[in-house]
Amino acid sequence: SSEPQFRIPAAFTAADDARATIPLSQPEVHWVFADGPNLPPLVSPCGGYLPSDGARVGAHQLALVSPTTWKLRRVVLYRDVEAARQAMSERRSALQQCAHHDDGNGITTEWIWQPLQIGDEAMAVGSQRYRGSNSLPGHQRGVVMRQGRTLVTYFDSGQSRIPPTFAEVGAYATVAGPMAINSPRRPGTSSLWRNHHGTAASDAQGSLQAGQLHAGRGGDGPPHDLRLRPGGNRRRQ
Repeated sequence: SSEPQFRIPAAFTAADDARATIPLSQPEVHWVFADGPNLPPLVSPCGGYLPSDGARVGAHQLALVSPTTWKLRRVVLYRDVEAARQAMSERRSALQQCAHHDDGNGITTEWIWQPLQIGDEAMAVGSQRYRGSNSLPGHQRGVVMRQGRTLVTYFDSGQSRIPPTFAEVGAYATVAGPMAINSPRRPGTSSLWRNHHGTAASDAQGSLQAGQLHAGRGGDGPPHDLRLRPGGNRRRQ
């Protein structure tokens, strides 16, 4: 990022920190933290970083990782509202331009998306890899929502062969919705953070506590159950 980095206040990450101390039942499943504005891009159908990624000033991510699936929540703060709007616009353009992306060697990634009526603007997305008409392991599902100058992404990716449907990706609105509903919008406030101080994340703190990582598809068949149960690990990137 070309912008000065913003250290996200500990109060904002406290809910994720607490959640990640709860043990998990499956020994192969663990939590992974990542912080900072230079996280790899999500929902970039044409591949690579997006121009707006240079305007990120802070980010926090918590992922639930199994051998075949990543399920994550990422919160990214941009320099200003216009940069966050650009981040959404770039994704919409990429979804149209690269809806059928040539990955090489006869493999394509097919994307679908639809707008959602949550936050200031939002979309649900899904993708599947193919060779010809045959689906291959490799899926992505999730929702991206803008609230002020903040982008919130709920996402899962893994090795499912089941192509996404609009009904499936649209259902992710129930996951992201609480982030918008529980984020107070004060008059004159254009972002979840009003300044670069420790108490600046008060709008987002409650909504982060309300949000949860939900299991999507992780392999052929029904969604994996990656809910919190005794036993498990925690890592930080």
